[in-house]
Amino acid sequence: MLVISTSYTRLAKMARRSNGNKKGRISNVRVVDEYAGSDGARLDRMLTELQNTQSQTRVEIGMARLLSLASGPDQIGTISAVTLRGSDEWATLVQQWQTYRVRAIRFDVYDINPNLVCFSTFSTFHEASEGATPAFTFEQVLDGPDCQVPTNGAPKLRFTWMAKGAAEMGFQNVDPGAGDITDFGGLRFALGAGAVGSKFQIVVKAIVDFRGRY
Repeated sequence: MLVISTSYTRLAKMARRSNGNKKGRISNVRVVDEYAGSDGARLDRMLTELQNTQSQTRVEIGMARLLSLASGPDQIGTISAVTLRGSDEWATLVQQWQTYRVRAIRFDVYDINPNLVCFSTFSTFHEASEGATPAFTFEQVLDGPDCQVPTNGAPKLRFTWMAKGAAEMGFQNVDPGAGDITDFGGLRFALGAGAVGSKFQIVVKAIVDFRGRY
């Protein structure tokens, strides 16, 4: 077996010389397989990191949602972690991991039918909810600090939701049947009445951390 001693900083060497040689000093050494060499040591560090983080992995989950106008009352809705759980990518990932957290979500809102005119508004929200998504009014969507009202035919609108605080940064079970699954927010929208037809295409890109391999 080949033994490789780690190097000390200049300050550590000076302190050792000033203190003199002492018997029984503990040395920081690393035992490296003579056939694997330094590559084996690097692999050991990689495995240790996976063990310490429970194989935590960050992935991007993308999806799209189409919003259509109706001739009836205003439509109020949300796009959040609950919506992400319905994507095909999610169905694949939850078979491999035990827990997750939604770190950030980007929403790009495109007006795909400028010929349909209506008064609509979008904003992000932070609200913990279990089971059903929270319900909002048109005025509450307008009250959002990042609220935007799209102009017909104008360039896309962009919204960013970022997890903040201990609760939103915590991990939870990926099992859809688990009672402790909590949704912490995302994008909310309010669509005024208008001629029936497809109006907005929303492209969603979420950054999700998964942890705990099955």
